[in-house]
Amino acid sequence: MRAAGKQIVGLILAGAAASASAGAQPAATHAEYAITERIAGPDGGGWDLASIDVETRRLYLGRDAGVLSFDLDSRHFVPVFVPGAGVHAALVVPNTGLGASTNGDKNTVSLFDARTGHVVSEVPVGEDPDALVYDPRSMLLAVMNHKGGTVSLVDIVTCGSNV
Repeated sequence: MRAAGKQIVGLILAGAAASASAGAQPAATHAEYAITERIAGPDGGGWDLASIDVETRRLYLGRDAGVLSFDLDSRHFVPVFVPGAGVHAALVVPNTGLGASTNGDKNTVSLFDARTGHVVSEVPVGEDPDALVYDPRSMLLAVMNHKGGTVSLVDIVTCGSNV
């Protein structure tokens, strides 16, 4: 095809695309979100990352002295549900009965009984563990080590660590 023919075909395709997109409907408007309630902490704050255990209906907050637990139904606080040292994050590991929390001041992750808060294992990880996330397929916790620049993989089945 000659250059002039290629230009015409290009203009036709561009025009068809423009007219097709002009007739397209805009995306649905987004929902309006609003704060429905504010809950004051027991001592004014000083927490880090939060997670919710849907089974026990508890909110967990990482704090300097450990994991704060808040019952979403009764509105009852347990200021130190799980003891810790510079806790940044806590979460419940689905289908295990365990929770995990990072101890930034001790370079460890605590594995705890999700119903009682009793620590069942403390696993050494990298430097200044911060956030964590659980992968149900591999059954590994991925722990982001803030100062170390590494991610530690913790096998919750054996309570071992692979940094």
